This record gives sequence, C-alpha cells and structure tokens, in this order.
Amino acid sequence: MTERDGMVDLRDESGSESPHRITLSDREEMEITGVLQVDTFDDREIALQTEMGMLTLRGEDLHIEQLDLEQGIFRCSGLIVGMQYTAQTTGRTSRTGSLWERVFH
Repeated sequence: MTERDGMVDLRDESGSESPHRITLSDREEMEITGVLQVDTFDDREIALQTEMGMLTLRGEDLHIEQLDLEQGIFRCSGLIVGMQYTAQTTGRTSRTGSLWERVFH
C-alpha cells in the first residue's frame, strides 16, 4: 500500500489489487469489492460482511443495485451519509457480557 497525491493505492507489492476496495461517487453511488455477505438491509442501513470485517452503510433511500457474492462485488445507490467498520472478535473472547464474565471466562 502506497500513498501519493492524497490517494491511497491498495495494491500489494506484487502489483495485484487488494480484495477489498470501496469506491464512492458523489455520495450517491458506491461500489465495494471483497464482500462476503449482506446481513441486513433497508432503505436507511445496509450491513455487509467484507474481507476486512463488518461494514455498516447508513443513508437515505438506499437501494442494492448489484450483488455478486461469487465475485465479491456489491453496488448500491442512494444518499450515503456514513459508513463504519465494526471490530471483529476472535477466539473464545466475546465483547458481550459483563467485564467480570469476560475476565474470568
């Protein structure tokens, strides 16, 4: 990954593209690669599992235009107002339960 002219190049050192990429045009059209699954969606929120973790898109009048899970390609339209990655938990440790339950699990 390199940065030049304010743009981040997501290619690895061999020159191949990263499996996860997000392209947003005018806050109205978004294309995402590296999508594994769509968990939930409605006209205000779409939750996706990607190669880089859970990604939640928020907006207005959101529509899924294309979903190809074999290729990992997702496209949507609508007014995109935000997006957020959610940290994934690994192993036996879960973020649910009280602090004591997590410490002594």
